[in-house]
Amino acid sequence: MNPHTVAVPSLDDLIREPASAANLPRKARAVLTARAAALLASLASAEIESSAYEEQSSNAIERWLDDQEACNLMRVDHPWLVRHRNGLPFARRLSRKRWIYNEHGIGRWLASRRAS
Repeated sequence: MNPHTVAVPSLDDLIREPASAANLPRKARAVLTARAAALLASLASAEIESSAYEEQSSNAIERWLDDQEACNLMRVDHPWLVRHRNGLPFARRLSRKRWIYNEHGIGRWLASRRAS
């Protein structure tokens, strides 16, 4: 064994016996500090990537449909859509005569109707 080599306990050992950290040689504390910093950096990087992916998928571009596309997707006729659109949670009024419908919202609405 090299005289300059220091026995370094694992992080798990220190978690089981935190008081033992106070008795470690300075080099062992430095090595453990570097390992812990590397672990924290790795965990932070993974968390950032994970949250960026979740944010990207939640901010996916929403597709909005016109009356005819919504009727086709919902399998209803246009007069039915005109009568009911005020009560549809995925319908948005753009102007007096212009409405749009969220495609994902229609999918959720259809799924809930099938489940009922």
